[in-house]
Amino acid sequence: MGSIGTFGSFTQARLAIYAAHKGLSVTGNNIANVNTTGYTRQRLEQSSFGASGADRYYSSFDSRVGNGVLCTGLTQLRDPYLDIRYRGEMANVGSMDAKLGGLENIQAVLDEVGDGDDAFGIIEAQLSDLVAKLRQLSDQTGHSLYDIQVRASADTLTKQLNAYASRLQEVYKNNMASYQQDVSKVNGILTNIRDLNATIRKNEIHGDNSLELRDERNVLIDQLSQYMKIDVTYTTEELGGGQTVEKLIIKLGDANPDGKPGGTDTTTLIDGVYGAQLSTTQVPKPNPDFDKTKPDNATDNQRYLDVDGNKTNDEKKAAKIDDPNLGLTVFTLVDGRGEPQYTTKVGAEQPSDDIAYNAATVIDGKRKTIEKNADTGVVTETVFRKEKQKDGTISYFATVYTHTPTTQPVDLRDNDLYGALQSQRELLTRSGEFSTDAAIQSDPNAASQRGIPYYQKSLDLLARQFAQTLNAANQGYVYDEKGNYVKGTMDADGKITRGNPSFFELKDPTDPTKTHTLKRTDTLKNAPEWVTKELGIADPQKATEEEFQQKLGKYLENNGGIKLGEPLFSNRGDGNETKDITAANISISAKWAEGPQIVRSFQLPSAMDKIPSTESSNIDHMIYLFEKKQDYKPGTVQDDAKGKDVTMFTGSFQEMWSNIGSVLGNDMKVTSTLLDAYYASSVSLDTSRDSVSSVDFNDEAMNLMQYSKSYSAACRLMTTIDSVLDKLINGTGA
Repeated sequence: MGSIGTFGSFTQARLAIYAAHKGLSVTGNNIANVNTTGYTRQRLEQSSFGASGADRYYSSFDSRVGNGVLCTGLTQLRDPYLDIRYRGEMANVGSMDAKLGGLENIQAVLDEVGDGDDAFGIIEAQLSDLVAKLRQLSDQTGHSLYDIQVRASADTLTKQLNAYASRLQEVYKNNMASYQQDVSKVNGILTNIRDLNATIRKNEIHGDNSLELRDERNVLIDQLSQYMKIDVTYTTEELGGGQTVEKLIIKLGDANPDGKPGGTDTTTLIDGVYGAQLSTTQVPKPNPDFDKTKPDNATDNQRYLDVDGNKTNDEKKAAKIDDPNLGLTVFTLVDGRGEPQYTTKVGAEQPSDDIAYNAATVIDGKRKTIEKNADTGVVTETVFRKEKQKDGTISYFATVYTHTPTTQPVDLRDNDLYGALQSQRELLTRSGEFSTDAAIQSDPNAASQRGIPYYQKSLDLLARQFAQTLNAANQGYVYDEKGNYVKGTMDADGKITRGNPSFFELKDPTDPTKTHTLKRTDTLKNAPEWVTKELGIADPQKATEEEFQQKLGKYLENNGGIKLGEPLFSNRGDGNETKDITAANISISAKWAEGPQIVRSFQLPSAMDKIPSTESSNIDHMIYLFEKKQDYKPGTVQDDAKGKDVTMFTGSFQEMWSNIGSVLGNDMKVTSTLLDAYYASSVSLDTSRDSVSSVDFNDEAMNLMQYSKSYSAACRLMTTIDSVLDKLINGTGA
């Protein structure tokens, strides 16, 4: 006798028909979703429905068979290892893609190939035009028309530099808007993943695997992996009574490993039904007048400003602004209702009194008081109860539940992120060789990372060095043919009356026999040390050439030197101020705009009382300066740059301009090469994932035939059993 009754065979056939029909449904669903983004191929899981226990009557030969087939569930065909590798590679792709996109925006401003005359760039062509106009002025010294032509050419150059600076600032604003938008996108992705987790959890409790929702969640996780490197893990959550559900946890992917457990580079973003949000880190508003060299305890020298603009050293009282370094803060994990994830500590029950009991509020049938600390988020819940004693008195008791948020807001460090967000942030903050010591301490790689600020400062450096060089060349003191600076006065007609003595002869205070006549060739290196001290330099060993020339000029000005010239360029068109000239504000000075200002020569021959009107040595000197190799140092525009005195480039003005483009081109080439490599790897991994997870028509066609035959066979089995039983019931004994 078998393990099932006479009519048990019907159950076998019925279950076989059901399994085959369900298999056809799963196969049909796979085929229907062949073009659905993110869809993961589903498979019907089956198991044999075996008999349990022993038959009451059985032969010595064990003839027990199973009761049929059971459909135990649906599963998805995914390879977790490939998911991990793919998402890690997508962080690389997102990082390089965002960086290349930003560099291409900069290139759209600075790439001038073929834009200027004779296929030269606009700035380079204008520099050449200015030199040509100076040569014409040199040949036609004294003709105001040619001075005007030089001024017009220089004015065009300044306006072009202004336009380039404006366009770079526009690129910065656009990238800032894109960065803020991407932070919002990431927050939206995190919110959607958290909400999907809550829905999947609820469905799983009721026996539904929610495979389609898991597909939707996987698509979101893939998107998130482009913005930041993440670590995705699946654990189980105990519900009680032996029941468990799946729990998804997403953390930052250890992009800045420092060997410290629990570091900010592994901050939790998703913990089951709880999720975090990102926002630009808020920092105290700095006092722009704060002097680091003075104590900060003085009432007039404090670090911050409060909301009313008052000075303060208290960070809590200071007004808050977005971090200039665009750092991000990960906020406390909360659920869909905005409630934080808590860790609860239950205190021992303590005696209380009727006053506290009656003052409590009835919540969920219990008397409670609930208090929340605004700073820490800790919720203190006190639950009261009363109890009647044997003597008839009433006693009161209280139990304190301390609910502490599982996570607190975390300010991410400089390299805790890796992906599109970090690349966009670096595009907006990194200034390469212009990096400050604070920036390099925060990120040792900062000096080699060039974002929009690097190219803005490089353009400023070119503009400032150009203006300083020509302004210095057009201002000086009269000297004779031997190079000795001349004492005297000059009237409005340019006539010079020599002083007595005519030259600046200094004597060594320690040895009157030693004298030195100040010359235009004097430098910090070749002038005697006692001369530099006489000029007002206390420590010649620590002085710079720029300081020496300033002190020399001041000495000549205060002691009867004959000064010629005015600045040609200023930081605004209606003034003559030369401080802090940048590409955005460089202008023709007001003095030059009024009329001819270019000094023809500073050399006064010994036998003359006027500089010859045909002399053009200073104009020739200016022309030479356009060809001269100059050292460009970050400190010229960034006083607190770490390598402010390190030469970042040596060359002429035109070569410096070309170098800016060359640096940009090299950065783009390296980034593009890395992007191609990362993208090819991601495509390969995605193809491998698809080979496991995507729908294959050949496989599904085989499944259709298999389940169709199984269905037909099960139906035939049902018919056969029906025929046999009909004979047994109606034909036996007839």
